[in-house]
Amino acid sequence: MLNMVNLSVKRGHKAVLDDFNLSLVPGSGLGLVGANGSGKTTLLLAALDLLAYEGSITRSYIPNQLGVVWQDRALPLNTTIDRWLNYLAALFQSPIDNALFERFNIENTKIPIRSMSGGEMQKLAIVSAFFHNPKLLILDEPTVGLDEASRMEFHSLCRERISSGAAILVTSHQNSDILAITSKITHLSQAQDGPRFLFSTSRPLSDAELSSLKSENIFSSITETENGYVVQSNESAFQYLAEFALKNNLQITSYADLS
Repeated sequence: MLNMVNLSVKRGHKAVLDDFNLSLVPGSGLGLVGANGSGKTTLLLAALDLLAYEGSITRSYIPNQLGVVWQDRALPLNTTIDRWLNYLAALFQSPIDNALFERFNIENTKIPIRSMSGGEMQKLAIVSAFFHNPKLLILDEPTVGLDEASRMEFHSLCRERISSGAAILVTSHQNSDILAITSKITHLSQAQDGPRFLFSTSRPLSDAELSSLKSENIFSSITETENGYVVQSNESAFQYLAEFALKNNLQITSYADLS
């Protein structure tokens, strides 16, 4: 259904994913857990071929067999619920599953989507992804904003679809949400970007200067030590630091490769 081999994704100089492997077969679920910035959403975008990546991804599904819930919901706010679902029904050539409306207590479909609460929009996003019985479901933080009853209903729906042969790839900050759907979990951590360097300066960096360095995508981490500053970065770090020192009336007094 979905297979990734040595998947790597960079954002500028920063590695978001590095040599990631994944295999998802029909009738299975896999949860991706990790902190913000660990690459969960990036991995889903790569799975859908929506951004550039290195490595290989094999997909054995066709577009109308796919259901997606994005973290930001991606709903057309200015249309009504029924118009949106009629559009999806025509797009996927599938009848609207009224049972899903009942499960998630969506009653008045004549109202504009914009008028719904955040939790109601999340339930609509779930119904939009599931109603055409897709073979592959890609779900990015799908329980955000749901009340407890809706969360439990969502977990049950996912388990039913896996039992019927669908494959589900789901992200969450919470292990409990994943474990309610599948026992298979992969923890993502921020990839290491490249070499480590130790540098020292003619005076200690101020808090503002450290914050400025840490805000640059060129560095994945900066740690202050007794001997200077350890940075996890890439081969262009020295030139950047030299320019930074000149701009801030500093001198780089030592620079050593720790890789």
